Amino acid sequence: MAPAASASRVECGKEVLLAGCIREFSPATPRGKPFSRADAPLSYTWLDNGVIQQVGSPISLYDYPANTAVARAVGQWKLLTGFARSRQGGALLLDVEDVGELRVPLRPGTPAASRFSIGFRPHAVKIGRQDDVHDARYTWLEGMVENLEFLGRAVRYRVRIGDHVVLVDEPHHRGTSRHPVGTDITLDIELAQCRQFAA
Repeated sequence: MAPAASASRVECGKEVLLAGCIREFSPATPRGKPFSRADAPLSYTWLDNGVIQQVGSPISLYDYPANTAVARAVGQWKLLTGFARSRQGGALLLDVEDVGELRVPLRPGTPAASRFSIGFRPHAVKIGRQDDVHDARYTWLEGMVENLEFLGRAVRYRVRIGDHVVLVDEPHHRGTSRHPVGTDITLDIELAQCRQFAA
């Protein structure tokens, strides 16, 4: 079995119970047979302090984490938490401390509580200029480029918004210019890729 950091596992047929942050994982092989793709676990159960948080396929846990505990553990979700100021016309205005107002769509699964979080990953955000005309598919915030790192097929920006730091992965294309450190920008968050969580 490959090493796992801070992880425990219980094998239940095709289901594997996991707790902690897994860095590497090799599924159990039934009856000692050599591992093949057919032996891969069909579902995972994510535990947090001994409490089951979510059961599902790796893709469902990655794309649709059930709550902030799963979101923090699977992938690089950025969570912005605030208070709902209004719910009108299919939209919700979320007041995030030290960030400002975010306009997000009201969905069937939008938490009814007055305080909740939205979450997104670096690839669901793009950087724009402050004088851009904004696409309705996005909600946006004003920020400043604090750092950038070339990763090969992407450039990862570290953007400061109030007390928050947001990572942005922009695809790299030959000949394109980058946003220098210190540039004032808008952070455009793709609404279709956001998740909403009870805080």
